Amino acid sequence: MKSRYGCERCKGLLVPADEVQSMLHAMSPDDLRSLDVRFVDGGRPAELVDCACPICSATMSKHELEGVAIDRCVEHGIWFDGKELAAVLEHDGNAYAARQRESRVDPFLPRAIVMLRMLRDWWEQPERPIDL
Repeated sequence: MKSRYGCERCKGLLVPADEVQSMLHAMSPDDLRSLDVRFVDGGRPAELVDCACPICSATMSKHELEGVAIDRCVEHGIWFDGKELAAVLEHDGNAYAARQRESRVDPFLPRAIVMLRMLRDWWEQPERPIDL
């Protein structure tokens, strides 16, 4: 059975939710949140026409995923217009890269800070003992 369905005209793509989850995990391995947690309801403006699932014709629910408006069929997956899948994955990958940059700390830095504090405390003592 085919897992992804595309539209040649609009370049849209219906991807099963578990495949989207796998892609997001590949882009951002430290973020183990499920898709249900990542979705924000009502991601598309109300004036846009509701989309029907290309497999079962059910009206898809509107959500926002990684800042991109998407449509979701609970049974068959997530519909991405044009370059929306790439935008979702790029956003998720950029967020991962930012978290990695923020978490990088020189392993010697904490010890150096402790040593500097000890030196400062020693220096501020009224009578500094000196061993000769």
